[in-house]
Amino acid sequence: MNIKSITAISLISIGALSIGWTMAQDNEKETTAIETKVSTTIQSPLTQDRINAYYKEADKVQTQEMEALKSWLQDHIHEDADIEMNVNLNIEEYDVKDRVQESFLDKYLLIQDNVDSYKVAKTEMVETTIESFTLSEDGKIATVKLINKSRAKSFGDEAKNKSPLLITSKGKCTDELTMTDSIIQLLKRSCKLNTEAFATKP
Repeated sequence: MNIKSITAISLISIGALSIGWTMAQDNEKETTAIETKVSTTIQSPLTQDRINAYYKEADKVQTQEMEALKSWLQDHIHEDADIEMNVNLNIEEYDVKDRVQESFLDKYLLIQDNVDSYKVAKTEMVETTIESFTLSEDGKIATVKLINKSRAKSFGDEAKNKSPLLITSKGKCTDELTMTDSIIQLLKRSCKLNTEAFATKP
């Protein structure tokens, strides 16, 4: 387990693709608190209900096999996706404090990071709250502001006497979603996260 892997886990756990997100909108009171800016004259396929369903589907895919995950990401990330992640790292095991890691990923780098992270850690919990949902004037792009929390645990390495690491992340993301051939796709993501990792018992 190294710093690069921990950074990658932060990106994946926060979804960086929305993976494993538990939607606060399941609670009716939370749903009514979402700030929505949508003109009544816009007829867009990017409805709030469909966007909620998109994130819920992403929640389920994290518990599936890696090939299912890769297939879902292939379908739901736009070919021109632009992902920008700013992660502030604090890692007790490596004496790292407030180290900022920036990542700029396209679709295929993001999928590969997901696959790599799957091999070294298991996501235990991810929660996302939608703060606001705004449609573009032409109704083709939805901008979704999110608050994210996640927890993952690395597998450790007994041969090297390395204990598993508990990795927690929290922060805010802004997604841009679009519809391509009736499939919602992630077009752009910008996140600013705080990630901590420390050794724990196997």
